[in-house]
Amino acid sequence: MAKINDLDKLIEQILSEVKITSKDDIKFSDTIKVQGAEQTPSSIFKVLAKIKDPQGELDDEDFKLLQTQPELIDTDIERKLIALKIGLKGKRGAKSKYLHDKAVETLAAKQAAIDAAASKEKTITAPRVGKPQAASRGVYSQAQLAILDKVMTGVSAKIDARINKISEISVKYFNAASDPNSKQIVGNPSKILSEIMLLDTLNFIAKDIDAGAGAYLFEYFLAYVSGGEVKGKDPSVASSKMGATDFTDSKNRRGSAKYYSKGSGLTQAKGGFEPNTTTTYVIALKKQGQEQFGKTTRGASNPDRLIAMEVYLLEVKAPKDLSGTFYANGNKIPERGTDLVFDTLLSTATPIPLYISEVYTQTFREMIHKAVGRANKNVKQAFPAMQDFYSSLSQAEEKSRVYIAEGDAQYGLDVIEQLEQSEQHFQQLATVISGAKLSALPVTETKLSELDKLIAEVLKQNT
Repeated sequence: MAKINDLDKLIEQILSEVKITSKDDIKFSDTIKVQGAEQTPSSIFKVLAKIKDPQGELDDEDFKLLQTQPELIDTDIERKLIALKIGLKGKRGAKSKYLHDKAVETLAAKQAAIDAAASKEKTITAPRVGKPQAASRGVYSQAQLAILDKVMTGVSAKIDARINKISEISVKYFNAASDPNSKQIVGNPSKILSEIMLLDTLNFIAKDIDAGAGAYLFEYFLAYVSGGEVKGKDPSVASSKMGATDFTDSKNRRGSAKYYSKGSGLTQAKGGFEPNTTTTYVIALKKQGQEQFGKTTRGASNPDRLIAMEVYLLEVKAPKDLSGTFYANGNKIPERGTDLVFDTLLSTATPIPLYISEVYTQTFREMIHKAVGRANKNVKQAFPAMQDFYSSLSQAEEKSRVYIAEGDAQYGLDVIEQLEQSEQHFQQLATVISGAKLSALPVTETKLSELDKLIAEVLKQNT
């Protein structure tokens, strides 16, 4: 047994001293294609060898850096690692085994980081998307409308203006989180917190909802921010016409939503349009890294990897006769059979970024924390109070449901404790926003009586 252990140590020592000095040390039998991109020994060595030292060799230091800082593993680097994992599997030779094993370890580090971020609390205010069915009648909650009015003051209700405003806000927080010297998060705390609440709704749809349901909620979000109605499943509209109009804005202007990982397969049946109408297509391509920005062929489908989306706006004009020519942004739309094909027309639009986090190992909540840490004094005081208030309310709601279902008095006491904490947090928030503490209702005799009963029941259960 001792000899086997010694042999293992010797092999480990030999592998730890392996250095890959050129592309010739990476030996593939066949061409390796990863996620549609061809990987060669030359391209792999060129990228991986300069991870730590631009002029260096590929060795332990490069892999250690990636494993300890997995946020550095963008999709370009990930492709190279996958190629090593696939191309060198089962290969003999110390260098091939070394590269294969290090690639496997490094990819595992990235996945572990993704899983860790996915398990964290992502939202700040536990947003609710309201009632999508009510949105088909243009009905939204009082809170949703108040947030929208605060953020969109002076902004046209047209969906392009609203998307550009949300982009402006998201870029502001992204830049503030990225730049330690940022002075962008300043102004009225009520306005700043409303911006965060609006972005948090988009964050919830993108990160906490699976990709399929997320597409439907994206339609809802667009209808909401433009003050309009969801039309995708409107029972008053003929089924043949549903495809072209997913939502309308407050002026009944038509919009269509596409929520994709890549800019391919973007089609629409010509029969889905009303003759002689204009529809604004909002095409959101989900991204998992900055290296994918501006590239319509690259993106992310898994919400856990999503850090942003790029929105392309196309103004699609339908002719009087639907058998005629359709145009988008002034360009003739290619056709395939009875379908319009938008893929090649994305180049006619400027992509509009909507950020949710800085990197895939970070949540929206963490990005906003960093940004607010560089805000003015009032915002720094108001933000944690708002976050803690919603956290306490969320926990109170969760525990209340358990209490109702199980009848365990301890959960009832937990609910009361969380509600009391939420009141404290809200008073802190109100002091910043209103400039004074709000008058709280006195605790009634009935409340005290109920609390006494719960305490007595808990004491009885624990004696």
